[in-house]
Amino acid sequence: MTAGTVTGTPSSDAFDTTLTVATVDHYKGSYIGFTSGDLDGQYRQITAYDGGGAGNGRITVSPAFNGTPANGSGFIIFGCGHADVHSIGGETTVANNFRADYDGTGYNKSNSTIGTCGSLADGSITSATFATDAITAAVVATGAWEEAADQVMIRATSNFEASAPKKSLATAVMQAVHRVDDDGAGNLDIYRSNGTTVHASRTVTTNAALDPIDELGGAT
Repeated sequence: MTAGTVTGTPSSDAFDTTLTVATVDHYKGSYIGFTSGDLDGQYRQITAYDGGGAGNGRITVSPAFNGTPANGSGFIIFGCGHADVHSIGGETTVANNFRADYDGTGYNKSNSTIGTCGSLADGSITSATFATDAITAAVVATGAWEEAADQVMIRATSNFEASAPKKSLATAVMQAVHRVDDDGAGNLDIYRSNGTTVHASRTVTTNAALDPIDELGGAT
């Protein structure tokens, strides 16, 4: 956790602080909670940090606090996730504990305004997010690999067929389990799960002089 105080001329959703970390948005996504002043016990998520120095350690939050913090009000910053009250103060006295979490007997999560981390935006995690070899067999439990494989095996084709390239493993799976028929023009049509939309076609070449295939045995 990081502690600091409010400086300058604050508003209910943005204010300068004594924070000195220069990196812009260093605290973005973390939570800030006041430990003194009129807003003592209120917590909000940080949506922007202008950086220390020239940025005056300015913090922006959303939603706004229920009031404007006074110059000199103290606060703490902690990361997304769970905040264990006992690691900060095991007191059952409201003045010595987190007031937003206090129900008269101790910590009560249902009264907390801390909440949980916001969901990640679509596309926020891509292959570029991970360093090369960041995820290897050595860091993933065997059971996790097996669980992932099991989910792939039972995933319905309707979840991916619309975006599947024609020359892909997904199309091969569709050919194995979906409707397939001869379109009468020398093509073998592979349908999507609805049985009416053609996903891909394959040219069929025949030779009357060759013996037809009447059965395929199991893999050996």
